[in-house]
Amino acid sequence: MIILLLFLLSLILSFLAGRVQIMKININHFVIFVWLMLIIYLSLIFSSPYILFSIFLSLIVLKMIMNSHLWHTLMRYTIYFSIFIFIFNILLGTNGETVLVEWNFIKITYESIVFSSSMILRLLIIMGAFAIFNSNVGMEDLINILERLKIPHKAIMTLSISLRFFPIMLEEARDSLNALKLKGLPVSTGSLKDRINARYPAMATLLNISMERAIEIGEALETKGYPSKSRRAWKRINLNTLQKMAVFILIFTAIMGTIYITFHGNFVFYPKVGRNYSVPMCILMFSLPLSLLLGRVSIYD
Repeated sequence: MIILLLFLLSLILSFLAGRVQIMKININHFVIFVWLMLIIYLSLIFSSPYILFSIFLSLIVLKMIMNSHLWHTLMRYTIYFSIFIFIFNILLGTNGETVLVEWNFIKITYESIVFSSSMILRLLIIMGAFAIFNSNVGMEDLINILERLKIPHKAIMTLSISLRFFPIMLEEARDSLNALKLKGLPVSTGSLKDRINARYPAMATLLNISMERAIEIGEALETKGYPSKSRRAWKRINLNTLQKMAVFILIFTAIMGTIYITFHGNFVFYPKVGRNYSVPMCILMFSLPLSLLLGRVSIYD
């Protein structure tokens, strides 16, 4: 049951990491962008809970040394959602040879628990990576990076707005609930019906704010020349030697992960849990925090 312990430990670390902040190091925005793409890629190609847990531990390290004010908010809701997904999967996933509990129509297998743990780890990794990314890279910086990479403008705006949508709406919802609390409404107290009725005005407020924000975004895009195809990105991506080395390490990690999947295959869940996890790949995942430290912004940049 080592994998189940890793799953429970990841949930505990997700909660505790939101309360620990050792320092706040500024990292080059382009390096953080490459790191985010790598994390998403690795979390999708790997299904081994051992490797995924190693990636998640690297996120915990980065969270404690970088600015990540969105971590607590995003991970709190992710943990609630993860518990629901875990229970839902193990109750409906009846595949597997190792039966742990069987009662009437309920059949819980060890393989379904391992599979659910792997999926939850993947969700925690992606949400944690976006929490760190959104806490350090603004929308303007992201647009500049994507424009320099010659990404189509429509794809740039869709990606940029989608990355910032949930964090912005969470902040607006928090502000609206605080305003309702100041007015004496039982937002957090009373029965469930009273709390729902008290939060109803916040939903109307969020709708109005969303409409106003959509108009402001449209006017800002027109001011900056969208949807013209002749726009030119004037801001260059300047990287020093250490930052280029950081990008190289990240790309090298992606290549090594691809080679490992190609020659050794992926983790086996059914009909019986396999043991084809790689200790070297788990160790390689801990190079990710080191690569971002190399991409640190100095006073000379």
